[in-house]
Amino acid sequence: MRGPLPLITEHRLEWVNGAPVEDATATLHLLEADVPRRFPRLRFHIAHLGGDLPLLAQRIEDNYEDWNAFPASPNAVLRSMWFDAANFHTPSLQLAAATLGASQVLAGSDHPYFQREKYVRAFEHIRRAAPRRGRRGRDPGRQRRGALRHGERRPGRGWPGRRLNEGPAVEGLTPRRRNPPPRGSPRRHRPAPRPPRRRGR
Repeated sequence: MRGPLPLITEHRLEWVNGAPVEDATATLHLLEADVPRRFPRLRFHIAHLGGDLPLLAQRIEDNYEDWNAFPASPNAVLRSMWFDAANFHTPSLQLAAATLGASQVLAGSDHPYFQREKYVRAFEHIRRAAPRRGRRGRDPGRQRRGALRHGERRPGRGWPGRRLNEGPAVEGLTPRRRNPPPRGSPRRHRPAPRPPRRRGR
């Protein structure tokens, strides 16, 4: 950005919202000049979750579609960049992960400006933003949605969350044992043979 912005500098807002606004504006300059596509081997790391880019993602894309504001889809190009999580607001982090891709979000702490409790907070809010996992480490919502699309799943899977001995939850899917023993190996916990009953005289 060229020169100071009076609306920010005269009110001493440089570190309140000046830095994130500058990050987003500089990124839009890169998109407008088509730099990421002209130099595909360059890796771009944008600070502060990209400023307001996740919030304005649809507005930016509409300007590309309707008025040719950019040479390529901004949302597609943004998903090839990396953004650090130095924003510290859990809902904002979740929005950025959903908009830009969770794989494109890096940890960020703003060290040395933030230390001690706020340095720890920089990573705690990332843990809070992660989706809750089921018993087997899977997202329960995704697991249920995947069961509805049973035509895309491998046969032999039961309905997530049901007990496997309740029968198939979806037609065409047969539940199986969770950890079946390998073929040819003795079954575990096989009960000892009972002695023969003695018949009375």
